[in-house]
Amino acid sequence: MPETIVNVHHNIVQLVDSGLPSYLSPDLLSESKGLMCALETGALLLTGIDTGPIQISVMSADTEPELDLTDWEEAVDVSVNVPHGNLRVEPLFDDAPGIPSLTPLGPGTYRLRCYASGRARQLKQIVESSEESYLLIAWPAAASDESVHRLIVDRMYA
Repeated sequence: MPETIVNVHHNIVQLVDSGLPSYLSPDLLSESKGLMCALETGALLLTGIDTGPIQISVMSADTEPELDLTDWEEAVDVSVNVPHGNLRVEPLFDDAPGIPSLTPLGPGTYRLRCYASGRARQLKQIVESSEESYLLIAWPAAASDESVHRLIVDRMYA
């Protein structure tokens, strides 16, 4: 699957539904385990670097994919509300990088799995290059609590 370079600012990459604004409250961030933070609509990907490039790949699935931690240091699942059915990766201050929608099956509630590698290597640094990479997979599913499969950088934003 193709990877896209996305520029990170302030440790955050947004996953937004058709440009709907989502607002982060301190309570939501403190409840997050530290890799993903589900919002009222969409979610935030919480990176290790403060500012710089990361690599992101996305996939959609009809059902929950098998968990495969072989190439990944971290993995969590969160539920996201996608009322317009167009969940996309959008950096905070840059144009959207042209990554396909995570939710081609339309509006609804989805589970979003985030695999990550390299998040702890340049923690909270401003960099010109990074080894951080992510795979985001979304599938339709009922809402449920965050599931942590593996996490090495725990609650660094709380």
